[in-house]
Amino acid sequence: MNNKAFVSILVPVYNVEQYIERCARSLFEQTYDNIEYIFVDDCSTDGSLSVLRKLIKEYPQRAPHVQVFTFLENKGLPSVRNFLVDHCETDWLMHVDSDDWIELDLVEQLVMKQQEADADLVVSGIVRHMPQYDESRRNLDFGQKSDYLKLLFTDGAWVHIWGILIRRKLYTDNDIHVSTTINHAEDLRVVYRLMYYANGICATRKDGYHYFCKNPNSKGAINPSKVLDRGSGVIDALEELRPFVAKNMPDYLELYDTKICMVQYSFFLHLSLLYGNKELHRLASEKHRHIVRRYPSIYSCSVKDQITREIKYHYWIAIPLLKCKALIRKNINKIRKQYNTSKW
Repeated sequence: MNNKAFVSILVPVYNVEQYIERCARSLFEQTYDNIEYIFVDDCSTDGSLSVLRKLIKEYPQRAPHVQVFTFLENKGLPSVRNFLVDHCETDWLMHVDSDDWIELDLVEQLVMKQQEADADLVVSGIVRHMPQYDESRRNLDFGQKSDYLKLLFTDGAWVHIWGILIRRKLYTDNDIHVSTTINHAEDLRVVYRLMYYANGICATRKDGYHYFCKNPNSKGAINPSKVLDRGSGVIDALEELRPFVAKNMPDYLELYDTKICMVQYSFFLHLSLLYGNKELHRLASEKHRHIVRRYPSIYSCSVKDQITREIKYHYWIAIPLLKCKALIRKNINKIRKQYNTSKW
C-alpha cells in the first residue's frame, strides 16, 4: 500500500467525559501511521478536556500530530464542524464523534479502498449501538456513483457525515459549509452535496465505525424536552436541501420527497403524538399533507388509509387513542407475565 496519504481525523468534543477515552484510544491506536488529529472542545462543562489531555500523554508517538482547540463559549455542533474542516490542511479527512469509536484498522482499510477505486469518498460499514440492541449496517454493493445516490434517496443507506474518508477539496472547491442557522441535522445539509460533487464513491464491507446511541446528552437523543427542537430542525433542513436536489439532481426529486422527506415527516408526526407536542404535530402534519397532495399515488385510496391519516392529522383525536392503545398494551403485557405466555 502507498502509505503517503495523510488523513486528518476531526473530532468535536462536548460533555463526553464518560466516552472520550474509548473514542480517543481507538483513534490513537490506529494501524495507519499518517494521521493528524484535530479536537475542538465546545466549552464543555465536565472533565472531557482533562481526560483527553491525559490520554494524549499516553501516546507520545501521536502527540506531535494532535491539535486541541477550546471554545470559550458554546457555539454548537455546526460551527464546530466548520471550524474543524477550515483548520484541516491534509488532502483527506474523516469526522468521528467523540462518543463513538472505530475499529483499529479502519483508517488503513479506507485508504486502501480509496487507492484501489480512486474515489473521492469511501464509506465505512456501521454498527449502531441502541439501548436495547446492536444493529449492523453494511454497505450494499454498488458499482457506480449513481447506484449509491439511489441508495441514499431510497433510505437504503444511512445519511451521516462521520465514518467517511472524504477528499478535502470537495469542501473547499464547492464552498460546502454546515448551515449554522439551525443546530440540528448538519449531516443532512452536507452529505448530499458531497455525494453530488464527488467524482467517485466506494465503500468497505467492514463494520468499522461504532455509532453509540446510548448517550442521553447526544445531539441525536430524543426526549420530551428536545422533541420540538429536534423535529423542527430536521424539517427545516429537508426544506433547505430540496432546492439543491431539484436543481442539481431532478431525477431524484420524487424519491427525495416520497422516501426521505415523507419518512421523516411521518417519524416526527408519530413522535409528536407520543410526547404530546402540539406544535410539532402541527408542523409535521402540514408537511406530511403537502407531500400527499403533491404525490397522491403514494397512498392507496382505501377507506382504512384515509381514516388512519385523518386520525394522525387530528391531534385531539389521536392523543386519547394513543393513550388508550398504550394502556391496552400495558395490561396485555401484565397478563402475559401472569400466565407466562406470549400467545395473544
